[in-house]
Amino acid sequence: MTDISIRISATACALAREGSLVHHPGGDLMHVAIGQSVKAGSRRRVRASVEVWLAFLDWLRSQTETIPGDTYEEQRRAGALIRARRAIAKEFDRLAKHPAYRGIGIAGTSSLVLPAYRMGEGRWWPTPDMAAAAADGTTLVMKRAELVPVWRTVVGREFTEWTANPPGC
Repeated sequence: MTDISIRISATACALAREGSLVHHPGGDLMHVAIGQSVKAGSRRRVRASVEVWLAFLDWLRSQTETIPGDTYEEQRRAGALIRARRAIAKEFDRLAKHPAYRGIGIAGTSSLVLPAYRMGEGRWWPTPDMAAAAADGTTLVMKRAELVPVWRTVVGREFTEWTANPPGC
């Protein structure tokens, strides 16, 4: 399974470690990923699979509701988790613009293997949610693959294109 590395705030990591993340479906894997994260400035670089990131986003969504009368600390905690959720969603949106998902190659070589999903014969997407939203309506079957780089030399220049392989091949 291909992992995606995303930088999230150290505050969100600390809140996730002390919160109920472990009891959420898929949360135990994210708890381990956060425990193995690498500090990068005021953020932490966390590596996890797409499925684990989606479970984490679901947990973040469930933890960000506040009610009138909440303490300042509870509102601050919810605000930090909302910012973390937005940052992760923004990273997935940025990843969707990668040339591999758009079906185009790049000059130079890249060894980046990316997880990919699609429904029908449209383009590949980094998450199942994005693939479902962009489905062409021809099928309800979700396809999963890994976009694997293939290097070519054309007139002395190296190029990288990505081909879809079933996971684990």
